[in-house]
Amino acid sequence: MMLGTEGGEGFVVKVRGLPWSCSADEVQRFFSDCKIQNGAQGIRFIYTREGRPSGEAFVELESEDEVKLALKKDRETMGHRYVEGLEIVPNGITLPVDFQGRSTGEAFVQFASQEIAEKALKKHKERIGHRYIEIFKSSRAEVRTHYDPPRKLMAMQRPGPYDRPG
Repeated sequence: MMLGTEGGEGFVVKVRGLPWSCSADEVQRFFSDCKIQNGAQGIRFIYTREGRPSGEAFVELESEDEVKLALKKDRETMGHRYVEGLEIVPNGITLPVDFQGRSTGEAFVQFASQEIAEKALKKHKERIGHRYIEIFKSSRAEVRTHYDPPRKLMAMQRPGPYDRPG
C-alpha cells in the first residue's frame, strides 16, 4: 500500500504474510528488483502487543515506480507463505481520535481504485495480531465527521491552566 511518510510524500508498501522469523535481509531479497529507501533501515517490522513478530512490515521505497514493482510481488511466496499488498493513495489513511486525543480504534483508508477497495472489503473479520477487524464502506464525508474531535464535548470540559484566555 502506498502512503505518505512523516517528512512529506513518501512511498511505502505494507506487506503481510511474512514468515515470523523473517529478517530485513530476507525482505530485501524478496524485493530484490525494487529500490528500498536506506536499504534494511527502510524496512519496519510490525510487532504484536506481546512483542512478537506479526508477519507484517512497512517497506519504504524510492519512488512510485518502485511501489508498482513491489505490488507485482503481491501473492508471491516467501518460504511457504504468500505475501500480500494493497495500494492506497498518498496520505490515504486517517486515524480518528476522541475529544481527549486518544485513538478511537477506527481507521479510514482510501484505496487507489475501486477494484483494490473491493479486494480490501474481502478481509472483513480477518485478524491483525490477536484482534479481528471489521471493514465497511464509507465516504469522504464520514471521514471528515470522524476526524475532527467533537467540539461540543471539548467545550463542556473545564479548560486547563494553559487553555485559559489572557
